[in-house]
Amino acid sequence: MSFVRRASVHLSSRSLRTSFAFLAAMIVAPAHGADLNADTKADVVWRNTSTGANQVWFMNGTSIGSQSALATMADLPYRIAGQGDHNGDGKTDILWRHAGNGDVYLWQMNGASIATEGSLGSIADQSWRIVGSADHTGDGHADILWHHATTGAVKVWVVNNGAFVASEDIGTIADTAWQIAGQGD
Repeated sequence: MSFVRRASVHLSSRSLRTSFAFLAAMIVAPAHGADLNADTKADVVWRNTSTGANQVWFMNGTSIGSQSALATMADLPYRIAGQGDHNGDGKTDILWRHAGNGDVYLWQMNGASIATEGSLGSIADQSWRIVGSADHTGDGHADILWHHATTGAVKVWVVNNGAFVASEDIGTIADTAWQIAGQGD
């Protein structure tokens, strides 16, 4: 059985221009990844897991526009767990999770500088994993999506202006073969 269909598409030059303009508008902002300087180009964040040093490449398309050292996270059990605009300023913030005590720590970024930082709370049970950072509530601030590896429970930590507001249970998929593969709007 074949599911392949052949189709002919007839486009006028006007509809083709409109389609390209629409596609260009869609790819202006990075869909996933860091944009620490709000230039609408995805940047690359690096972490040295041996020293705790961090660095950013401010990208200009596929070229490095400039690079800069970020602050060092010397407490090595902290791992970058997510990135999103948690305070609504248009710049990607860096979300950390401590592999030992479960602390969740947020760096609200302004380019390569930390504008504000602090703990959002903790979940000591390491079976809870941060699987995403996106605006689930529609308020313009990234929230934190969690998944429990053994129970399949899913929850969202609502974050507003860089501060924890509430924890909302979403549901459970008990079959742990199911993993969250992405999120988006």
